[in-house]
Amino acid sequence: MPIFSEIINEEHAAEIASWIDEKLVTYSVENNPYNIKLLIRGNKNDFTPESFWNVCDKQANTVLIMKVENTDEILGGYNPIERDKTFKYWRNCNNSFIFSLKNNTIQSSILSRVKDTDYAIYCDPSYGPCFGGGFDICVVNNFVQCWCRHSSY
Repeated sequence: MPIFSEIINEEHAAEIASWIDEKLVTYSVENNPYNIKLLIRGNKNDFTPESFWNVCDKQANTVLIMKVENTDEILGGYNPIERDKTFKYWRNCNNSFIFSLKNNTIQSSILSRVKDTDYAIYCDPSYGPCFGGGFDICVVNNFVQCWCRHSSY
């Protein structure tokens, strides 16, 4: 699989794929069943909520990956349902999750599956990708600001 990300490596991608399929054992790079396609990259595109929604509206099975500046921390989330900017509210989902990775190892990964399924995914065109009723992971303010906190996951 060709490398598609400047943030995660192929081992991280295999681990995320294992979480999507709820596997107890992590896929190897060679048996990762997913062909991951980059939809939008924040450091190369005009990365506003509008540009995010222009690409990601009506997209299902998406993974958000972002790096915390000046750290080795990688945060992200998986959304199996379609994002819908006209919905402007939380969407119910049973299989979404958020995660934390470290740059160089998968041994220290943290996976948090959705607990409050009624508030799994937040859709609003004035925000970027948001997970959770307490905005557990949310990207705002033209993607210069984001936060991660414990609420629905």
